[in-house]
Amino acid sequence: MEQIYVPRYKSTVQIETHFNSYKANLGCALNIPVTTSHIKSLMNYQGMDEEFASLEDSISLQQLAHIDDLNPMPFDPSESSTRRHSVTRVPKKALHLKTVSALIEVQGKYNESHRNRYVSYNKYKHINTSHENDEGEINLNVNDEVVLAVRFYEPFTYRPNANCDLKPKLSQSFLVLGSQTLAELRDRLHCDSKFAPLYDISENPDKPDESEASFDHGFFFIGDTFYNDTRQPTIDYSEVIRNWAKNHENIAELKTNSMEDTKFEELTVRLGYPYLYQHYGNCEHLFTISDIRLISATDSLVRERYPMLKIVSGTKSIICMICGVNEANVVVKDSSAHINDPSHLCTGCFKSYHYVDGKKVGSFKAYRYYGNVMTE
Repeated sequence: MEQIYVPRYKSTVQIETHFNSYKANLGCALNIPVTTSHIKSLMNYQGMDEEFASLEDSISLQQLAHIDDLNPMPFDPSESSTRRHSVTRVPKKALHLKTVSALIEVQGKYNESHRNRYVSYNKYKHINTSHENDEGEINLNVNDEVVLAVRFYEPFTYRPNANCDLKPKLSQSFLVLGSQTLAELRDRLHCDSKFAPLYDISENPDKPDESEASFDHGFFFIGDTFYNDTRQPTIDYSEVIRNWAKNHENIAELKTNSMEDTKFEELTVRLGYPYLYQHYGNCEHLFTISDIRLISATDSLVRERYPMLKIVSGTKSIICMICGVNEANVVVKDSSAHINDPSHLCTGCFKSYHYVDGKKVGSFKAYRYYGNVMTE
């Protein structure tokens, strides 16, 4: 497919081969201590714990601190930050002055403008995952495992030859180990399509959800290979694409493999190049591999925590169009009683507005709305 979507970045990386060569050049640097007991073992330390703690304090970088140093301001993207207010407070006796009242008015407008700018740009929630592990939990060695940053984008409808200036919107980002399979990452992915199909509940709004849990057929398309999920009897979505490609001379032969038998470190990838994840029929997600590196002491060294969710979309839930307070969980369509079509309503407003004594009033269709639900 790269003959059609020509990449800007030409170099590819065979992950396992590249990083095995890199680790060979590191040599003894691979054995980096990450726990106190490991440090003591390398030092062949036989003393008391109190003496070792005193030794650690004596070589701490805090020994270089000075009383006049400015306090560092740590940045944590998982925590929202707002503009700090001035420490200067206007005395009450000065509030009658026109210049002071004008300043307060301008500051109020500026603060509101700043808040709006912050909300518009802070669209993602960063997951603050603690990397402090008990020694008994650690089962990964520093620089002994490859970590990939994989970014998935929200599905969107593409129409050939149509003017479209929409940019892909990030949906979720993960850290995944090179020794993990594509299927392990797929099991952590979230998409609202899993709630489909949706049924009309207008005749009986209290009717239980009829959506049947079924196996989610799908594939990853990386390079020239479709990686299908074959853990259960599955529909090969890639078959029709491969048959179509055979009739186009500018498309090389496309291959297939199983995602549960393919590890990330076995892939040959191009950083930043868009690949495809497709499931539930025609639900397509672009995804990119934005970073590949060796695991470090600042990462979680517990294998069971990977694939690790790091970023999710900060999309807000839709509020009920009638009460304006509760979150919407019903979508009403084809109703003449609403200005908007479709209309998003909470359960209380939906029943009180569309039913009298439990009987449907008027003609409309209603579907459950699950909103932007994210599972971890």
